Amino acid sequence: MDNTLVSAEDAAKILEERENNNPENFQNTKPDINKSLPTVEDLHNKQRANRVDDGKLKPQEETSSIHGAADNTWKNIPLNILPSKGIFYDNDAQITIRAAMAEEIRHWSTMDEFDAISINDRMNMIIEKCVRLQDSKSRLTKDFRDIKEIDRLFLIIRIHELTFPNKENVLQLKFGCGLQCKGDGKYKEDVPLTANLLNMFNIPEEVMKYYDNISKSFVAHSEKLKKDIYFYMPSIGVSHYIKNMISDATSNNKHIDISFAKIAPYLFKDFNEIKKPGEYERILNESYRWDKNELLFINGVADKLEAAINLNIKKECPKCGVMLEIPLFFRGGFTIKSFFSVSSGFDDLI
Repeated sequence: MDNTLVSAEDAAKILEERENNNPENFQNTKPDINKSLPTVEDLHNKQRANRVDDGKLKPQEETSSIHGAADNTWKNIPLNILPSKGIFYDNDAQITIRAAMAEEIRHWSTMDEFDAISINDRMNMIIEKCVRLQDSKSRLTKDFRDIKEIDRLFLIIRIHELTFPNKENVLQLKFGCGLQCKGDGKYKEDVPLTANLLNMFNIPEEVMKYYDNISKSFVAHSEKLKKDIYFYMPSIGVSHYIKNMISDATSNNKHIDISFAKIAPYLFKDFNEIKKPGEYERILNESYRWDKNELLFINGVADKLEAAINLNIKKECPKCGVMLEIPLFFRGGFTIKSFFSVSSGFDDLI
């Protein structure tokens, strides 16, 4: 196999040609081979057109009259295989995904891997375009921003698998037991990354005991404080809103309460709640009146949930049985941008 690296930009062009020449994509029509490819500027202009006045992305408008699980384009993702185990979604929620197309791959290729905002924006773009959150009974498409942030990376890796079904982009995890191996020699193996290898989130039992199946959140009934304390798994929309707010405040030299911003993603049920005018400020001002025990409790729960996130991949050494553990992203390996580049040659794409 040719190991020449193909950039995401080149891959997008080849994928677009493949899409345009696929007979299944047309009904009594032929692809326009003279149609020019969109430029990066065109994509940026289109993205700006899809934003509302507050700078936040509009809810996705793509809908289908076909139920997601039966749609050849959209593939159903069982909620119980998500990092969140699906317990924070409505009982009738359904998540379906599709492969990334040339337009999304081209936009992904503009990612600046040294800019957290750029990475976050491109990841949300893939979720917006390639994931549907629906009500399985009414088939109503919900706002993609209500997808839990803990599920985002898992879904992106699943989309990567759909986008490159012929292994055009294999991301290798390099395992090795090293000199300490107790077997018959050093063990080394390159293991292809799949979403099934992720075990990135396990809720601690001391937090899970507060889970409430009715509200799909955590609820602590406090006798001492004589109140119920609600906290939620952060959604993409809530986290994005707070990240943008912090970025804007930093750029404009405005004061922001960082200690509150740290726990704020856990205090808003969904994007519709946090975007209400003055709602963030209302909860912020309310937090100044919290009893110290309530503040310590909420901070402690937030810390426990953050610590429960683990991006390390584990594999047992077949020679000595030692459990090996390596980070998902490691020096000398692939990066987040690699998900929609091509690691093999052009011949694997056409």
